[in-house]
Amino acid sequence: MFLWLVGNQALMTDVERFWRHLCITEVCQVCKGGSETILHMLQNCPAMAGLWNRIIPRRRRRLFFEQSLIEWLYSNLGDDRETYESVWSTVFTMAVWWAWKWRCDNEFDKRGKCRDRTRLIKEAAKEVTLATNKMNGRSGSVGSIDILVGWNVPSEGWLKLNTDGASRVLRDREGEWLGGFSLNIGRCTAPVAELWGVYYGLFLLGRRK
Repeated sequence: MFLWLVGNQALMTDVERFWRHLCITEVCQVCKGGSETILHMLQNCPAMAGLWNRIIPRRRRRLFFEQSLIEWLYSNLGDDRETYESVWSTVFTMAVWWAWKWRCDNEFDKRGKCRDRTRLIKEAAKEVTLATNKMNGRSGSVGSIDILVGWNVPSEGWLKLNTDGASRVLRDREGEWLGGFSLNIGRCTAPVAELWGVYYGLFLLGRRK
């Protein structure tokens, strides 16, 4: 979703804030050396250029810094060369996301120190790659398993109450619908919502007696 916003130039940079009269200048507040466009913020600002220069091979830097925003995104997101125990597209994505997060924290006075940005990006990319490989069943890990879910018939003389986030239904042994309910309980955690479903389901059963 974040990269989609970048590609559609929908991030709220200082250039955009200035145009909307939400700030007094469009100049980058980090380097004071140019307008804070999306490309400046994620690529050309010295705060990011220094990071890129440490993780990009020298022979590839010129093209990297000369591309337009869309060219920059497509060329890097389509690059699956192995890099730092991951692939470059993943390393690139983690670096761009970190740049945006760090910039937002800096903008809203939540400054945090990062002793080694290069190591942080490499480790984040490696973690994402390992998680993806595990999910896809690579490297000896177990992949996802499809489990068929169906309605089981209750014992003789019993009714069954099914509750989840979408519906709460009461059925008999023949599967016939005997009643149901929905309830607006406001904001709460998933376990609390399920407990409310059980409570009102039992209340509904009590009324049938």
